[in-house]
Amino acid sequence: MKKILRSRMMIFVMAVAMVFATSATAFAGSITPVTPTYPISVNVQFEATEGTVTDINDVDHDIPAIAVSKTVEYASAGAFSTEFPVDAGAVHELAGYPTVMDAIYNAYHQYSPSMAGFTMGWDTYSTPNGAYITTLFNIGTITESSTSNSWKGYSWSIYLNGTLTSLYASNVQIKDGDVVRVVYQENTETW
Repeated sequence: MKKILRSRMMIFVMAVAMVFATSATAFAGSITPVTPTYPISVNVQFEATEGTVTDINDVDHDIPAIAVSKTVEYASAGAFSTEFPVDAGAVHELAGYPTVMDAIYNAYHQYSPSMAGFTMGWDTYSTPNGAYITTLFNIGTITESSTSNSWKGYSWSIYLNGTLTSLYASNVQIKDGDVVRVVYQENTETW
């Protein structure tokens, strides 16, 4: 029984790592920042549908309904600085430029000044490195199934102006009028 549980946990850990590794478009080189035009005002919407999700170990997770909308504003270049944590050893190529992750981080900070229920991580293996969300509102990634070349489960997906982002949130700049939707939904990844 312990071997089965250990095996399932290893599959889960590997699946989560693969989701983060494959959720960003991998390409050689670096990101070229674009000088933003200030002021910048961005609407950030957090969404989750109430329900129950059963994970790979047949454990049920109750997901609460989430519908939170916040406006994030940056008045000028001098008023902006990257506030989310950058892991030691990570290269944040858009440090000093407003990104989708900055908007998400600041919107969540408006909701919860202590940042309780928010965790993030960094992929330092891909180029460019990138920040990803692991938990929002105390809701984290849930694996439903996993194989050597696929993963299915629930995680936070990020949409910019209605389009699912293909890069890490820290690698996408924002501009005035953007709408960022952060949706807890079922996703499938293959590699």
